[in-house]
Amino acid sequence: MTQPSQVRKPVWHPSEERIAGTPLHDFCKNHTPFHARGAPRQKTDYEALLRWSLADGGDFWHALWRFANVAGETGTPPFVEAGERMAATRFFPRARLNYAENLLRGDDKQNHEENDKQNDEENDEQIVLSSWLEQGEPIQWSRKTLRAKVAACARLLRKAGVQPGDRVAAVLPNGIEAVVGMLGATALGAVWTSASPDFGAVGILDRFLQTRPKVLLLACGYVYGGKFFDRRKEMERVIRGLPSLQQVFVATNARCGNDVAFAADIVLAQGKRLPIHPFIESLDAEQARDASPPRYHPLPFDHPLCILYSSGTTGAPKCIVHRAGGVLLKHISEHRLHADIRACDRVFFFTTCGWMMWNWLASALFCSARVVLYDGSPLFDEGRRLWQMAEEEELTHFGASAKYYAALEQSGLVPREAFDTTSLRTTLATGSPLAPEGFDFMAHALSSSKPFPSSISGGTDICGCFVMGCPSLPVYRGEISVAALGMATEVVCEQAKPVLDRQGELVCAQAFPSMPLGFLDDAEQSLYRSTYFEKFATRDLWHQGDYAEQHSASGGFTLFGRSDATLNVGGVRIGTAEIYRQTESMEQILEAVAVEQTLPDASTRILLFVRLAEGSVLDERLRRNIVERLRNNCSPRHIPSRIFAVEDIPRTRSGKITETAIRDAIAGKAIDNRHALANPDALEALCAVVAAEQKACEEADHKSGAVLTGAAKAGAVLTGTTKAGATKTRADLRGQQRG
Repeated sequence: MTQPSQVRKPVWHPSEERIAGTPLHDFCKNHTPFHARGAPRQKTDYEALLRWSLADGGDFWHALWRFANVAGETGTPPFVEAGERMAATRFFPRARLNYAENLLRGDDKQNHEENDKQNDEENDEQIVLSSWLEQGEPIQWSRKTLRAKVAACARLLRKAGVQPGDRVAAVLPNGIEAVVGMLGATALGAVWTSASPDFGAVGILDRFLQTRPKVLLLACGYVYGGKFFDRRKEMERVIRGLPSLQQVFVATNARCGNDVAFAADIVLAQGKRLPIHPFIESLDAEQARDASPPRYHPLPFDHPLCILYSSGTTGAPKCIVHRAGGVLLKHISEHRLHADIRACDRVFFFTTCGWMMWNWLASALFCSARVVLYDGSPLFDEGRRLWQMAEEEELTHFGASAKYYAALEQSGLVPREAFDTTSLRTTLATGSPLAPEGFDFMAHALSSSKPFPSSISGGTDICGCFVMGCPSLPVYRGEISVAALGMATEVVCEQAKPVLDRQGELVCAQAFPSMPLGFLDDAEQSLYRSTYFEKFATRDLWHQGDYAEQHSASGGFTLFGRSDATLNVGGVRIGTAEIYRQTESMEQILEAVAVEQTLPDASTRILLFVRLAEGSVLDERLRRNIVERLRNNCSPRHIPSRIFAVEDIPRTRSGKITETAIRDAIAGKAIDNRHALANPDALEALCAVVAAEQKACEEADHKSGAVLTGAAKAGAVLTGTTKAGATKTRADLRGQQRG
């Protein structure tokens, strides 16, 4: 149990001036029953607003539609139609809209007078897209330029035979090409799906063979950590492996100084030739032929928008189909009401095209904000490149993974001292639980402007968040402040009963707009129901699979990691984030992963793997320090039975440490999709070190004649003879790993 909020001072508290300027304040004052009060200042105020958003969901989401002036027709009420089960609930069943149109409108939607040409011109010329690499100058596009490129892209796709519902896939760096491709596809009503170019050919085909794209956009390579990675061979394997393809466009990465050529066409089986076209050049040529504006197809609220993927470390990735209207409305609520994104803000989140945060970032175009893209290592130039970008762009919002902030803090770079970051108003963290110390770093080390430190948590499953910050409420260390509006987020025990001030499963008790349509090729929705609704079927709860605690004093949430990776020692469940908070705050340890191992006699033990800072050694002194820190700050049950130093820790290609795959591999279970890992060799190395330790124990037992049970063998933490040499700190550390 964590320390109650009432005995702690908040790490951040908003001023009245700050609150009055938030879109949340405007929404509450002018579009809800809370006219006089405006934005909530206290826990009870927010709880009342949240209750209204749940009890009158149709009114809440309709009010948000009107507040944001969404382009499209809402249709007639009711705006929410409940089904027999949560998954059957429909939002805006008679609505029509287009996702791309809404992202490209800008301040058109603010009801300017028709003859106000100056406003129209300013709206057109506003820089809305800025794309950065590790070196060189950014590419910056106005809304007018972006619209023209999207219109050309949509025409190219239409000429390639793409129709509403067809899939357009991309394997691209996080740059302008990806945004144009996504908007061009969705303008037509096509379904967008993307992966990062550091994925292997097998991992890409595992995804795209299921989605069967008609058109593929790809890159010949990418730059990471100052090195160019040529991906032509992998991309050719992908092209040859996708029989559904009718057209391929290639981005050459000329900006990287590596204008890598690709064949003019690919010869497929039976002599069929698939033409390969340069993407940007094709857009320019199409734009020269036809400069007409984009044509948007108005589509139902539930029309499929995009396909995202589960990590795929324990089987083939699941293809999660998301609905256009649901993703748009959910992102509007998160961006405007929770993240405090306003017109003309400059918003950045470090991501790749293989993570849902890319979709989340792109949607910020709806807010008339500038979306800032970056492709490369987040710690390039000792971490300085991102903050050079933040200074030059005058970012108002900076977001990254929790691991990035930990790595930045360990690097010694203090952005507020080295750069002018006074424009920052909000900092965001997600991807894994943010340690309490991370809140301090986000609030105080990044900018002298006292930005709002907002930890958020959700998932690819919903392309959004369950819990977020609230810009009008204080932020406490180690807590995500509130359940997102419209989300009946609870923490429940195994009997599905809500619990406070104790750890349990994170669930959602009511339907919400960004629930996925389902999984691709799961017509009966049996896999969809078993994945999210089976565990707590008696209450029909959405089960997210995260281990969490809600605090009665503040109403905030603490996340402890994936519940399927939760440790169960002697019947007591332990969240791995508690262990990581202690170990990763030690200067000798860069990062750690803890897993549970079941021994032959059915007893269990905790194994802890640590990646050490350069020059550090896992000697007996460091082992004792780890043990004492966990004993004193957590409990004796948190102490691992064995501690190993390793060169690297396995993670998915979206940068998340894969505890489940480590646990299963150590248990001898087959990991079919090792190619879903960014560094599969690290998994083999972990298994080898555990096997060597077990063999050494067996030989020692044999020589001594001792007969020990598994539990007894697991007892002596400090008697292990494994000596670890110094490990090297890798420059491409830890939000999104590549190479």
